[in-house]
Amino acid sequence: MAFPNTVYGKPGWEKVLTSDQRHKLGTRMSFVDGRVYRYCQAAGTEIAAGRIVQAPATVAAHDMDLAVSAAAATGATTVTIGTSLTVTKDQYKEGYLYVNDAGGEGTIYQVKSNTAVSSAAGLVVTLDEEDGLSIALTTSSLVGLTYNMYDSVIVQPTTITNIIAGVSPTTMTASYYGWLQTWGYASVLMQGVAVVGDQVTAAESTAAGAGVLLDSSSAQDNESIGVAALIPAVSTDFQLVKLTIDP
Repeated sequence: MAFPNTVYGKPGWEKVLTSDQRHKLGTRMSFVDGRVYRYCQAAGTEIAAGRIVQAPATVAAHDMDLAVSAAAATGATTVTIGTSLTVTKDQYKEGYLYVNDAGGEGTIYQVKSNTAVSSAAGLVVTLDEEDGLSIALTTSSLVGLTYNMYDSVIVQPTTITNIIAGVSPTTMTASYYGWLQTWGYASVLMQGVAVVGDQVTAAESTAAGAGVLLDSSSAQDNESIGVAALIPAVSTDFQLVKLTIDP
């Protein structure tokens, strides 16, 4: 069954949550007024409205330099990993396998499924690409695995562990599916006061899920989420922000 890449929605749809998955993760929903949302699943903790939300933290043992145990020809749709790992069944479904060194380096593939292994080699990753590998892999190839950035999203903690995925438009029930806003006017929790036109970023080391001025001493190297708009917010209040995360 095919899934549309973009859903043309109307105000209110962004607040609908379901316990089951209705779209591919990352599906785009746009409104006539220019607001844009991406389909996601919340992790196992509730996410309050108006919070900056990040992609799930990666698993350090899985993110790069995993040895390919068997050469895979151009067009192959499975990759077998020889590094000893602990991975659950379909842990990386809708995520990505990328080649970080040797044969095939510089390529990335979406994952359709993966087998389970427990402190063992032999993880088999099936690619969700009908043409398979565009460049052959050798036993010298090294790969990494990462989650889909909209899978098990979390409120961005005060120690940032991954990139920003969006802003929660409503309270998101733990483990439920719904939408994150990535473009256009949004209501965002603020730490400190941001005046109109200021760039806003995540308030690292200050308040989980809150925004702060990009040029503040604690956040000047962080990823910008957009521009403060209309009335300046009081600290711990909510600011209208024109998001510019993902159009």
